[in-house]
Formats: sequence, structure tokens, C-alpha cells
Amino acid sequence: MRSADRIMRMVRLYRPDRNPLRRPSDRGEAAVVAVLVSLALLSLWPAVWIASAMYDSEVQAEAAAPPGRELVVIRFASDQWRSPDGAVVTGRSLTRPADPADAVRQVWIDRLHQIAPRPRDPEELALAAAVTGLGTALTATGLLAVVYMWARSFLDRRRLTRWDADWLTADRRWRRPRQT
Repeated sequence: MRSADRIMRMVRLYRPDRNPLRRPSDRGEAAVVAVLVSLALLSLWPAVWIASAMYDSEVQAEAAAPPGRELVVIRFASDQWRSPDGAVVTGRSLTRPADPADAVRQVWIDRLHQIAPRPRDPEELALAAAVTGLGTALTATGLLAVVYMWARSFLDRRRLTRWDADWLTADRRWRRPRQT
């Protein structure tokens, strides 16, 4: 079955109509689905707002970072190294137990010749903001799906209870008296 056929089937199932065979619980389920779809669409606005706010704050934080960071190649034979201007700097070692004694790494250092985090690219900031926005939208949609499953199980229990009561009534009406 094509996805367009599935969508049209769901639209026919949940659209309001005057079908006399449609149970009140079916109409209730259609109303729940309409409200939840509306809420899912409305949850996109906060997700976009959160992503935009995160991107703006990350760009501001990156702009406020101390200037003068530069990429240098350092040999980590001990906890001391030489900065690009020749000064001996003592800091925490970045060596791993498996690294050879003359390990060479590229690191970012600040004006005080201390190891600093590398600057983040605008693309990296945009990706982090997009993932945050998508995560927010998916979380909201997931919560709404849980609400739908809860409402559906509640309505199904009511349907089955009513079905059982209707069958008991029909059984009493249609049963032949027992012959003894």
C-alpha cells in the first residue's frame, strides 16, 4: 500500500461525518487525533525558537571568547612544552598511556599559552542548533504519541466494555429457553 493511500485511509477514518455506524468513541478518538496533530504542528514553533536561541547564544559565546587563540604543534614528552614565541610552558599533559615518548599533537593555545578549546565553525554551531531543534520537536511529538496511545487504550477499554454489554443484551434477547 502506498503512503498516499495510507494517509487517505487515516483521513477517512478520522474525519467528522454523519455516519450512523460511527460510535461515539470513534468520534472521541478522531477529536483526540485532531488535537494531538494540532499540538504537534504547534510544537514546531518552540523547537525553531529554541534552535535559533541556541545558535545565537553559541555565536555570541564564540565571539566573546578571548582572542589570540592559535593552533600550534607541541611535543608532549613531559608536562612542559615550548610555545610559538619560545617560552617554556607548564600545563596538564595530554599524553595517553599508549602514546610514544615523543608524541606530537596539534593543540589550540590562548594568549597565556595555556591549552584552549578549539574555535567552533559556524557550520558546527548551525548543526548543533538544528539537532537541538529537531530533538525538541521529536521529544514533543513523542510525548504526544504517548498521550495518543494512552487515550487509545482508554477508548479501546470503553469500546470493549460496551461491546460486552451489548452482547449480553443480545444474548438474553435471542437465546432460546432451555429444554429440561
